[in-house]
Amino acid sequence: MKKLREMVTFAKGLVQFVKDPADVDSLRDMQVSLERLASPADMEKALQVFRSAEGFSELLAHRYQAPKWERENLSHFAEGTLGHAVYQFMVENDLVRESLNIPQNESDIGYLRRRGQETHDIWHTVVGYGTDILGELGLHSFLMGNFFRCIKSERAGSSAFIVVIEVGLLAHIFIYRPRLIPQSLTGAVEGLRRGWTASPMWAVRWEEMWSRPLSEVRAQHLGSAHRA
Repeated sequence: MKKLREMVTFAKGLVQFVKDPADVDSLRDMQVSLERLASPADMEKALQVFRSAEGFSELLAHRYQAPKWERENLSHFAEGTLGHAVYQFMVENDLVRESLNIPQNESDIGYLRRRGQETHDIWHTVVGYGTDILGELGLHSFLMGNFFRCIKSERAGSSAFIVVIEVGLLAHIFIYRPRLIPQSLTGAVEGLRRGWTASPMWAVRWEEMWSRPLSEVRAQHLGSAHRA
């Protein structure tokens, strides 16, 4: 019965996400449901993949806790720096930083989830995607490509949630915005290719690079995956 409830919660979250990809609550519902549906052995197997994967191993070993910051804290950084670029991106898109509490005895999965939420707008800025549906699809495709680069294809069973998001974004476009289908497919393929080509980026401590030129940050981490 408990598994059935979780399956229903997951299905409801997926339906809502397809209707409205900006609905953060539906994303969280899906992720938590998938974690609860997995057996302890499956969760441990997934964690072993992350603990040995390039990029993720460092992230989990050090559990980097970024210094707290708000959008306005970045306004004083010089134009052209990563800090100023993130500030400008957030202002232009009317975004504010969501405060995330660090729970006691936070699990490895919980830490990975929180770190992803903390850095989402930074990824947008560095990788160069907007916040419209095509931009979100492009960024997520990039993240998925980089994810698969890190964990290697033979261990892709650990990637259920990241694939579900990609499918949900594409389903939204196919159902509600069919005129964007050609652009979405091209953008998804490009994002996957760029993410695979870039260096492993999951453990990057972006918050320690605010004063560095954005062009320098991109050159270091994106290399040939950067698009002008």
